Amino acid sequence: MSPETQKSHPFESQRAEAGRKCLPQQLSRLSRLQNLNLSLNYLTGEIPVNLSHCVKLKSLVLEHNTLVGNNNQAGLFPGSIGNLTSLEELYLSYNNLEGQVPASLARLTKLRIPGLSVNSLSGEFPPPLQLLPNLQILYLAKCQFIGSIPSSLANASKSLELDFPINNFTGNIPKGFGNLRNLLWLNVWSNQFGHGKHDDLDFVNSLTNCRSLQMLHFRDNQFVGTLPHSAVNLSTQLQSLLFYGNRISGSIPKEISNLVNLNLFKLSNNNLTVFLYWRRNLKDQPAPEYRFKSARFYPNISFGTVYKGTFASDGTVIAVKVLKLQHEGASKSFLAECQALGNIRHQ
Repeated sequence: MSPETQKSHPFESQRAEAGRKCLPQQLSRLSRLQNLNLSLNYLTGEIPVNLSHCVKLKSLVLEHNTLVGNNNQAGLFPGSIGNLTSLEELYLSYNNLEGQVPASLARLTKLRIPGLSVNSLSGEFPPPLQLLPNLQILYLAKCQFIGSIPSSLANASKSLELDFPINNFTGNIPKGFGNLRNLLWLNVWSNQFGHGKHDDLDFVNSLTNCRSLQMLHFRDNQFVGTLPHSAVNLSTQLQSLLFYGNRISGSIPKEISNLVNLNLFKLSNNNLTVFLYWRRNLKDQPAPEYRFKSARFYPNISFGTVYKGTFASDGTVIAVKVLKLQHEGASKSFLAECQALGNIRHQ
């Protein structure tokens, strides 16, 4: 093999060299730069401190890399980002940032979207993020945050999406979130919310003020108590409501049908008793009342118990099935029976 063929191609050498470096320091010379997107580039190393010289930067997107802070801070979140006071969007999710979110981020008064999910960030809910007057979307999923959600976050009146699942947050959902009238999305699944008291779900009452809500995810927490009747007054725009994996008891209010756009409603792995009501003849019949003149017990029905009853108001004969959703397979059985009942055509 000739010496020429043994040499690496200059382009290949540049690629290898680039793979061993963090973001180039020369980026700081781009004084007019407003948007920088280097996501999904397998970048490693540090976020340059002098990147803060790009004072006109409005959007910084570095997510899905393996970036860290700087040598002096051993991977900690780079506080120098707080000097980018024109910044409106900051996406640093899916990197190797560690430690607490620096107080300098409070200087980013124009910041609308901080995306910090899937890092090794720790500490209590980041105080600087509570002070952002233009906050709209907050992504803090799958970090190592602890403590409670501060009530001051309810002052972020422009909030559209609050997303901080898979952390170790405790306490409860601030009732002040009902003041977030533009809120579309609240996702806090897989935390440790709930005090173990029967008023754990009282915050649902306040969320009825959020008339644009489309998604509420509270699964895999420690909420107890009954599902408040006020849940039936949540936004009619609601499409997804998840409460499964808690310790909720009682039954589902019949007026839950008010949520006409709901397409995902999951309450499995709780302690609920679900009532299914149907009549022999549905034609021109008024809505039933939950009062019975007589009932007969039919045991040994899968996933629950069936009763034959008669309405006290008009004598209509009905069947009532009480499901025990804590039994494995009960949720699928419930959905299958609902589908079957929907296909029935009464004569």
